[in-house]
Amino acid sequence: MKSFSVKTIALSGMMLAIILVLLFAASMFAYSKLTLTVLCGAALYLSVCTAGIKSSAVMFAASVILGFLLLPNKIVVLIYAICFGPYALIKPAIEKVTGRDRYNGGSKARARFIVAWLIKFAAAAILVAVLFFAFKEAFLKYIGFFDSKYPWLIIALSPFLFIIYDYMLGLVSVIAKKRFAGWK
Repeated sequence: MKSFSVKTIALSGMMLAIILVLLFAASMFAYSKLTLTVLCGAALYLSVCTAGIKSSAVMFAASVILGFLLLPNKIVVLIYAICFGPYALIKPAIEKVTGRDRYNGGSKARARFIVAWLIKFAAAAILVAVLFFAFKEAFLKYIGFFDSKYPWLIIALSPFLFIIYDYMLGLVSVIAKKRFAGWK
């Protein structure tokens, strides 16, 4: 079994601290909860790009466990644990399976692009649907739609909001490749 390098462990520890600070801030501030939770997912994705999927999965599990133990607002941790964290972990796998991690043009590339986005849409819809149906009142209160008459609209719009999130993760990937080239 291959062990983690010291750099990987140090980076994972720093990202874990950043995620916990962001989750704590999201649990304390009323109006930036969703933004800070999205930034937690971006920090996790930065760890995936630089330290690898295995160490990032361990770091994700540690951040969820510590978040539930230490933070006063468990809903913030729940949103991160069900929605933004898992998506940051599965995005590289989706792109690797569909071949989006290496773009070479042509009609096959377009087909892979469409398949990748369909899988991403399905993953986003599934994650939000699980969160919505399992924790409906907490989720609606978290995003500010507690008295909404159209909660299905949230599920319908969530894949489109995940496009923005996915684009942001793509930018994180580009930055990670430029800044942390040669880390692994």
